[in-house]
Amino acid sequence: MPVKAFVVLLLEALGISTVLAAFSLEFIMLHDILLFGNFHAIENNLLTLTVELSLAAYGTTYFVITTAKRLANKCARKPMSAQQNRWRKREQRNS
Repeated sequence: MPVKAFVVLLLEALGISTVLAAFSLEFIMLHDILLFGNFHAIENNLLTLTVELSLAAYGTTYFVITTAKRLANKCARKPMSAQQNRWRKREQRNS
């Protein structure tokens, strides 16, 4: 496996796992809010807090970029097949 493909695969896996972890944490927070009325979390370790914030920023960026790519792919014009091209020409002649 080429190094570039491995790095892309690693970044994709990190992005997907970060987004899934964020969704899981959101469900845990909502569960606590529903049961107790609030959610309170404190992180005393600066290194852990920095890593968590970095992963959150990376996950958000990954989610936005992949969503934008999917929307761009759906909105892109696809080349017409020969059959579609004939139908379009026929419609233009008849109108």
